[in-house]
Amino acid sequence: MRKGGKDVINLGLGDPDTVPPAHVLKALVDVAANPGNHHYPSAYPIKPFYEAVAGWYKRRHNVEVDPDTEIIYCLGSAEGIFQLPNCLLDPGDIALIPDPAYPSYEAAVKIAGGIPHYYSLLEKTAFT
Repeated sequence: MRKGGKDVINLGLGDPDTVPPAHVLKALVDVAANPGNHHYPSAYPIKPFYEAVAGWYKRRHNVEVDPDTEIIYCLGSAEGIFQLPNCLLDPGDIALIPDPAYPSYEAAVKIAGGIPHYYSLLEKTAFT
C-alpha cells in the first residue's frame, strides 16, 4: 500500500520508528556497565521505586496513588496489557475489544475466562 502512495499506520508489535536521544543511550550504557545493576529486581527493595512512580504521577497528572497498593511493575507494557484482564474480569464477563487491536487483547481476555466482544474502529465514529 505504501508503494501505491497510501499513508499506512503500522500496528505491528513494538517497532520503534525513532532513535532514542544520545543522552538516553549514554545513560543506558552507564547503567548497564555498573556491576551493582547485574541482579534481578527481587534482590533489592522496590518500595523506593513505587514511591518514585507515585511521585511522578502526582507531578505529571496531579493524581494521588498509593505506592503500597496501587502500583505494580511489569516487564513492559505488553505484559501489563496481557495481565490486566486477569485483574478485572471474572469468568464469563464480556470485554470490549477494538478491531483492529493489539493481538494480546483477545488472548488475555480468553485466558482470564472472559468473552471478547469486538467493535470496529471506524472513521465515521472518530475511531472510538
